[in-house]
Amino acid sequence: MTRLLLLAALAAPLLQSASEQSVEGRVTSGAEAVPFATVRLLGTPRGAVADSAGRFEIALPGAGAYRVAVTSVGYETVQRDVRASAGEAVILDVEMVESA
Repeated sequence: MTRLLLLAALAAPLLQSASEQSVEGRVTSGAEAVPFATVRLLGTPRGAVADSAGRFEIALPGAGAYRVAVTSVGYETVQRDVRASAGEAVILDVEMVESA
């Protein structure tokens, strides 16, 4: 019985991560990528930095509604609401505007 409980405790994080949804997309300004923009899932410690092509991906803790904030030096902050369904990736392409 102890071995079964130990196995269940060790397997739980693996099963949880396999069922996680994600939000992924690209950060742009006009036709150009915004490389290295910071993308945060507000209210959680989760976030990502876009790559040199502006692409990012963040694992979500589960299905539900979330607010995503995107920031980059020289651009106005953008916030978007997303809703994740079980087992699906949310596509979020963000258009940023240069700050004045």
